[in-house]
Amino acid sequence: MGSFHWQWDELKYNDMSLYPKLLSLLVSGVPGHPDAAFTWTNGKIFFFKGDSYWRVNQMLRVDRGYPLSKRERWMRC
Repeated sequence: MGSFHWQWDELKYNDMSLYPKLLSLLVSGVPGHPDAAFTWTNGKIFFFKGDSYWRVNQMLRVDRGYPLSKRERWMRC
């Protein structure tokens, strides 16, 4: 994944020549070079790096109280 992102809309034309863009230009507060990321059904975006994870809100900012331990909170072990 690195520190870059691609963004597209399935319903309209996307000029992919503008990508990749720096992740830090899109989302504030997440670590560089995350291990993984996905969007949950509630619209929250989760970023994972090492044992930590960050939850991002619709304003593309990390929610208060993050990062949290992936091992303790996500995997419950």
